[in-house]
Amino acid sequence: MLGLQNLYSKFSNTLSTGLKASSEAGLTPPSPFLGKITNNNLAPLEADTVSFTGRKKTSAKTHDDSSLRSSDAYACLYVADNAAKKMDYHAFSLYRDLLPVSSEVHQEAKKLETIFKIKMCIFDSLLNNDAIKTTKTKPIAKKEVRVKSSQSIAKKMSTVVSELMQKNDGYPVNVSPALVKLKIHDLLGARLILAHGNNGEANAIINRLIESIEAGNGPKIKSIKNYGTHPYLTNKKAEDLADASTKEFGGDYPDVYNKRKTSGYTATHIIIEMANGIDAEIQILGRGVARVKEIEDVCYKGLQGKAISGLPEVSKALKKVGENPELKIAFNKYLTLAYETARTKWDKLSDDDLCKQKFPSINENILPSCLDLNNIEEALVEKAKHKSNKNS
Repeated sequence: MLGLQNLYSKFSNTLSTGLKASSEAGLTPPSPFLGKITNNNLAPLEADTVSFTGRKKTSAKTHDDSSLRSSDAYACLYVADNAAKKMDYHAFSLYRDLLPVSSEVHQEAKKLETIFKIKMCIFDSLLNNDAIKTTKTKPIAKKEVRVKSSQSIAKKMSTVVSELMQKNDGYPVNVSPALVKLKIHDLLGARLILAHGNNGEANAIINRLIESIEAGNGPKIKSIKNYGTHPYLTNKKAEDLADASTKEFGGDYPDVYNKRKTSGYTATHIIIEMANGIDAEIQILGRGVARVKEIEDVCYKGLQGKAISGLPEVSKALKKVGENPELKIAFNKYLTLAYETARTKWDKLSDDDLCKQKFPSINENILPSCLDLNNIEEALVEKAKHKSNKNS
């Protein structure tokens, strides 16, 4: 059982005795995850490491920081804060409590990594190999395989547990390895980037999966999800895969459905069953969509109020968007346009031609220019260069 009650009592005591003031400190609890957190930097947060924003205004008059520094002012304003921000604080606290069980599950998944890689070798004959010159383009441009890290598991589970507590009137949740496995279906993951992003290439991948299943060495399929308005996988081929899995393994028929993400994200996700309750996810998507997805993953953190390391301006802007329903709708429409452009125009391009393409421009009358995907991508590239130079 997690020590949530102890955390709650400890935090309540802090409120009753007053919070430590800072010249730049505001009044909302910290965002759940501030940049990259590891086991080595889980010391208590200092005031200057937290981006506090969103003071509650008691009148139209602007208050000086000095008028808000009494413990009573801090306590009253915090209590008046909304429930979602309180859950953010809990999520951050939960992260540290969840690391041990997350590490345990990560180690279990790690033991299955070799087996998973061997299973994914069925696609190697469909993979383009630059070292081998051929006039025929194969369906898969790139294959990537990974195990979800302990930190990523803990981050995702902290949000899951916070939501469960909220539905459960704040009662603690007993987090076991079994619950983690039940809630996270991509502890192991493979990403297959299509050469030209067409249905024929996606169907070829599914045909290979079906052949593997019928030969007796394929994975059991748990679900097949087509995301987006222009799915990579045809409905018939998805049903063929589900039928083959059910015929071979029996049990429940795999979930097969089309879904739309508010961001416009387009891909096919196939969840397969490994061992000991651990699932793996196979993602099928095109080059262009993969490029947008890399940036959307960064934006998703910011929309949740999480600080994006090295991008303070973007972090601040995305946090405001996440707190404003109208701005969030506008930003999702912008992402949808980017995904539509990537899916219909960029997926068929080579890597060299793809990198020359520009994202659609943002409407600066509605959203700040720092949220233009071109600007975010440029900032991420510069950040990566700086990190590489620092490490070299």
